[in-house]
Amino acid sequence: MAEGIKNMEQALPPGVRRATPDDAEAVVSIHYQAWLDAYLPIVEGLTEADIKERFHYDDVDGLKEHTATARERLASPETNTQMFLHVSEDIQVTDGFIVAGEKQKGEDKGKKMILALYVDPAAQGKGVGSHLMEAALKYMQADVNEIELGVVSTNQKAISFYEKHGFVYLRDVAESECEKAGNTLIPEIDMIREPAPL
Repeated sequence: MAEGIKNMEQALPPGVRRATPDDAEAVVSIHYQAWLDAYLPIVEGLTEADIKERFHYDDVDGLKEHTATARERLASPETNTQMFLHVSEDIQVTDGFIVAGEKQKGEDKGKKMILALYVDPAAQGKGVGSHLMEAALKYMQADVNEIELGVVSTNQKAISFYEKHGFVYLRDVAESECEKAGNTLIPEIDMIREPAPL
């Protein structure tokens, strides 16, 4: 896939570029804001305090550490994993990111995955997510590869977005494999996109 990204640099959708370590703070901020906007109203029992704790937003040292970890990951991404950002053309602010790559461990090692997709709430509905998805699908050669992703099972807005991009329901995710924020379980489903022309 590394060769694929070199060859597609000029073909990236408008406003999309590869992420660098300098983007870590923006990525952490978007991730946090998107969680507040999307999950707080739809995940039963989830509180703003749970989300702040997960992202260390009440702890200056914890937030710095969380951002430093993101910076390290961007400096040396896992093999065959790439993060793309969308930068608004008018004010040059990062307003979304997607992480695309391969599972690194377990029986599914090598499986093509969308590992994360988050758009700043203020930029939603403006095509940012679609541009990011287009870049990720090209990177993973979606015309010849099957691709999976996980999504919060109660996030109908996200599920509809993924369906628009060719993904369909695959299975419920076992509770033991779902993420938690505080003591609240974040229920997920897996979706899959079969090989298809872009």
